[in-house]
Amino acid sequence: AVMLGFASCSDDEGSTNPNTPGGSTMADNVAGTYDSQIAVELNGTQLPASENTVTIEAVNDSTVNFVLKDFAVSLGGASITPTDENGEAKITLTNVVLAKSDDGIVFAAEQTPNLVIAEGAPAIPVPIDANGTFVDNNLFAQIDINLGESMVIAVSIEGQK
Repeated sequence: AVMLGFASCSDDEGSTNPNTPGGSTMADNVAGTYDSQIAVELNGTQLPASENTVTIEAVNDSTVNFVLKDFAVSLGGASITPTDENGEAKITLTNVVLAKSDDGIVFAAEQTPNLVIAEGAPAIPVPIDANGTFVDNNLFAQIDINLGESMVIAVSIEGQK
């Protein structure tokens, strides 16, 4: 329902291939590496902010892959470092649809990638809700990683390309 509201804001209403000013596509405009400040909240407890990179990869004109590499959460000596099934420390959201808005280019995604949460454990499906906005060369995003009823990792990202 959220994406339907975003689609109605497009200047190219009805188009599946909207372009941004200057003739480049939305995906081309946001693709790149963003040096980011990341704030993490674990079950309501604010953890120290960290620096990280977010990579946005263009898939097609209005779709991107969102990659948060080397993400880890430490609390009380315990560390959670989600890795993909290949053992890489990253969280990837694939085929995230972009849309125009008055504020820039926006996205919203609900995905369940398979991640390894504990070393030596098998990959499990982890529900992730993400939304954000690209304005000029800036990224503002919120990612909620649901590790079960008792553990939600809320990640706020502010990055610049």
